[in-house]
Order: sequence, then C-alpha cells, then structure tokens
Amino acid sequence: MSIRSLAAAIALTIVTTAAATAPALAQTGEARTTYVRTGDLDLATDSGRTTLDRRIKRAANAVCDFGTSRTIDLVAAADECRRAALKSGRAQAQRVIVSAAQPRLALAGGGA
Repeated sequence: MSIRSLAAAIALTIVTTAAATAPALAQTGEARTTYVRTGDLDLATDSGRTTLDRRIKRAANAVCDFGTSRTIDLVAAADECRRAALKSGRAQAQRVIVSAAQPRLALAGGGA
C-alpha cells in the first residue's frame, strides 16, 4: 500500500481563537474548516512533504482571512489564527506521514 493511498485529506479545523482579541469575531463563534488534499502526493519524498506544507500554509491563510478590515485587533486575530492553523495542520500532517510509513517499516523488518 502506498503512502499516497493512505491519506486522502487532512482537515484543518480552527476554532476562532482570535475571538478573545477581536470582539466582532466572538459574535460568530464559528469554527472554520478546510481540507488539504494529500492523495496525489508521495509523502515519502521531500518534494511531497514540501508541497503538503505549502498547501497547509495556503489553507491556513484562507481559513484565517477575516476580510479586508485592517484594524489592529483583526490583524492580531488573523495572525493568531494562522499560527494555530499551521500548528494544527502540521501536527496532522506529521501523524499522516508517520502512519503511512508504518507498513513500510513492518515490511522492512521482515517479521518472523
């Protein structure tokens, strides 16, 4: 089984932690979610992992886009949201990469 077939998507779920610093966002209380495709990537390669990280960054930027307002509170909230989204997405990506490598490790060990 290939690493590609083990993970079709990583979900980045960001609860708007910025609500504490941006009262306008606190009113919605919404969680924002997006999906990052991984099925077309070979996560066993540096190139595949680099592409995945780029996709996670784009997804974090999209999820944490609070509009065109540039108030200090909203800029700070968007920055905090992006940091949380990147942390969440990268942690999920690492779990997918590690779990995808497990069958290879088992095969390499040979077993008895």
